[in-house]
Amino acid sequence: MKSIYFKDNQKKSPLKALLNFWTHGMVILTPGISSALAKKVLCNPYSKRKYEFKTKIDPSEFSVETKLGKVAAYHFANHGEKHILLTHGWADNSARFSELINSLNTEGFDVWTFDHIVHGKSEGSVSHLFGYIDGLEGVLNLIESKGFNLNGVVTHSMGGVAVMNSQHLLLNDVRRVFVSAPATFFEDMYQKISQIGISHSTVTNLLKRVSREYKGDWEKLRPANHISGLTNRDLFIHDVGDRVTNFTSLKEMIEGTEAKLNETENLGHLRLLKDSSVIESIGNHFRI
Repeated sequence: MKSIYFKDNQKKSPLKALLNFWTHGMVILTPGISSALAKKVLCNPYSKRKYEFKTKIDPSEFSVETKLGKVAAYHFANHGEKHILLTHGWADNSARFSELINSLNTEGFDVWTFDHIVHGKSEGSVSHLFGYIDGLEGVLNLIESKGFNLNGVVTHSMGGVAVMNSQHLLLNDVRRVFVSAPATFFEDMYQKISQIGISHSTVTNLLKRVSREYKGDWEKLRPANHISGLTNRDLFIHDVGDRVTNFTSLKEMIEGTEAKLNETENLGHLRLLKDSSVIESIGNHFRI
């Protein structure tokens, strides 16, 4: 549910207290039913399904199989030697990158992007971080199968957490840009969901269920676990007033690493990707 994660709703009410009690009780009495309901409510982003790219180059379209369904992928070919991959955040789609795609194409880069599962023109009814990682690696396999190397990746929000957690060889030594990256991804998730009255135990139960389905551990996906992998090839771009992903938490997370941080003002969580100065700084990062 999109509104859960993007709106502040801290006002207390008897209904929220009752919902918290009821959802916690379900975890204790019927954990399977609890996680199934939580998945249905919390794992559908209600992303915009119909859109058009506003790009100068029409993309080649591909369909990539993943565990949760087919993912729609796009290649904006400029017949350049350098290839850049873009990956969007929660409840968004690839069209968010239209201005950036045009800029990178103009500078001679080939650009790849895709809609995460249940987002945009991709299939599915359930999405989560494990699904994001699965879709990302499926698209990386596609790029590799076409005989291309990857020179860089640009991520927005949750898409950045997926990239941090991918072990795909195509991402080795690439230059990375993390726009509006959530340093406290799971902490933010717990907080936002608790604001509508759903218990913490419900979220934990859901995360454990999805972890079992992917034979993984959600705790290991925390961005803070990947600080040691940050290098001088990494650039973080974050607005100081971002109300979705906290700037201070991000700044504290990357302090002491070789990663660079560009601060912006009055651009919020989304407008950065349309800002000419931000787009220019991304291009500069890849021209080095």
